[in-house]
Amino acid sequence: ASTRQEAAEYTFLYSFAAENPLKRFVTADGRAARINIRMRDLPSGVLEAAVANLEHQTADAFPGWKVSSGGMATTVHTLNRELCHELIFGFWQALIAISVVLGLVFRSWRWAIAAAIPNLMPAFVLLGALSLGGTPIKPGIALIFSIALGISFDNTVYLLGRLKFLRDRSADKRISVAKAWYQEANLCFFSSLALTSGFLVFLASFFALNQQFGAYMVIALLGAMLGDLVFMPAMLAACPWLVKNREGGSVKQFVRRFHRRPKPAEAEEEVA
Repeated sequence: ASTRQEAAEYTFLYSFAAENPLKRFVTADGRAARINIRMRDLPSGVLEAAVANLEHQTADAFPGWKVSSGGMATTVHTLNRELCHELIFGFWQALIAISVVLGLVFRSWRWAIAAAIPNLMPAFVLLGALSLGGTPIKPGIALIFSIALGISFDNTVYLLGRLKFLRDRSADKRISVAKAWYQEANLCFFSSLALTSGFLVFLASFFALNQQFGAYMVIALLGAMLGDLVFMPAMLAACPWLVKNREGGSVKQFVRRFHRRPKPAEAEEEVA
């Protein structure tokens, strides 16, 4: 172990040499030293553990010195980690915001829940595929969560919108989910299939990141189709109360009840 005073003495003595061997590792003012380490590309978690271990060993070898890490690899991995966290946090923010908007559109928090739950399926399927493939979450991968969420919610709005339209236009408010799915499921399936075919083009790229993006995007879209066309009707069949129309639940009916006409007895008393 070398103290700060010993290191200063070594630096001073080496400065008298014809070619200072410390020139590449010590700053001009001699107040900071730099240690260059080359490592192969590692996942963020492994790299952070290795850097922490190096900092600990350096601090033990040079007590009293302030040790900090830098460089392209450390900076890039740190930025990637922060960006991934922000993108994933944005995914949950978007999910909550869209659910609130749909709750206002459908005028029911239960319909909003029915729309939000199936749209978690693409995220779960994508996380499972990433775990099986051993792929770390990078900014390009984290972006897939938000893209798949938007596409999945698009189909969900079409399906639930058709169900609500049929129930509002029919005297029977208990129209089955199967009837709405019979009218809209084919359109949602073919639109999702067209999007999936478009992302399959990325698999023909010579760039590995494009191939990875295309593969996981296709998996996420398949998860979205599974959530909208399989999981959601099964969920609504098992929990029909989620999309049950309440009598008097609309604003117009509330206004009618509030401004109801007076009863005959009340009218006679007012005339008298």
